[in-house]
Amino acid sequence: MFISKSMLEKAYTQGIISKEQLKNLIAFFEKENIKAETPQKFNIETVLYYGGSIIALGAMIYYMYDLVNSSTYGIILTLSLIYSLIFYFSAEFMWKKNYKTPAGLLYLLFIVSVAYVVTVITKMTGLYPKFSQAHLYKDFYEASKPALYVISALTFFTGYIVLKKRPASILTLPVAGALYNIGYMCIPDMLRQIPHVTSAGAVYGLVFSIALLAAAYKTDRKYSVDYAKWLYITGCLLLYISFSELVFDIYGAGRHDYLSRFVMLLFNFLLLIVSVLIRRNIFLLSGGIGFFAYLVELEISYLSELKADSFVKITCVIITGLLAVFAGIVYKNHFEKIETAAEKLVPAKFRKNLPKYR
Repeated sequence: MFISKSMLEKAYTQGIISKEQLKNLIAFFEKENIKAETPQKFNIETVLYYGGSIIALGAMIYYMYDLVNSSTYGIILTLSLIYSLIFYFSAEFMWKKNYKTPAGLLYLLFIVSVAYVVTVITKMTGLYPKFSQAHLYKDFYEASKPALYVISALTFFTGYIVLKKRPASILTLPVAGALYNIGYMCIPDMLRQIPHVTSAGAVYGLVFSIALLAAAYKTDRKYSVDYAKWLYITGCLLLYISFSELVFDIYGAGRHDYLSRFVMLLFNFLLLIVSVLIRRNIFLLSGGIGFFAYLVELEISYLSELKADSFVKITCVIITGLLAVFAGIVYKNHFEKIETAAEKLVPAKFRKNLPKYR
């Protein structure tokens, strides 16, 4: 039987073994040269699963273009229902065969196809105005809101029901996406009534992303299914986009607007600290790439203002890259001290709830 490090850590979080026993067991496996690491999850199998799903989603996006510009709604409704049935029963088959990852992706495609079915019905009933008649409306988006509310609400309930029946982490995506769309259709309009609020959509995105991350943190380690995974991914990406938009809107986005880039540099550094605390790679990936990208951009902008030649610029960028490599080595050799120091930044009442082993 394969004994992974994550299995031992799960035994610790469930109180089966103590923290000391966990360390002793890992040390024993390493001493005896027994593999105690989690198997590599990202492999050709994963690429095929997600690659195939992306291709299917891409085809459905193209299909949506035909849907909104077509008048043959009867044929499109029939095709949408057929797609829904194919995706659903394929997902059921995969789930019962214990192929949870492809099953989750097929359930996701099923939820998307149900949204298409609802979209076609709103088009057929006239609730969703025709794009060809957009010029007849003063505000076409406003006129489309009743249909969009129906589509988003039914997508939410479909996703929620499927998620309750088949607990797969990726199914939190359509549920969160539908909630975001419902809020986006009313909350930014309310925020625009507040004086000096110019980026209402970004403010809403920032608040919604924080709510997603809070929900992810709340569910982290609580269930056997890692529901928090995609909530963290979605929340982090939305947070990054919304925060960036707000910062550049407030401080400017010109070549030599150093303050906005310095704020983004600090923001990315904060994401790196968060990645240390909650052990989620999305924060490490976005914060790490963003931190060094803004650091290099600040260097090049400042050196260009000083009219430094290309050799100086290249040398500074190379030094930055080497410093990143050196920082990785330091972290690897002193990660326990660094993580302990990072944990001290968190108030004591929250510190005990940090996901220690993930």
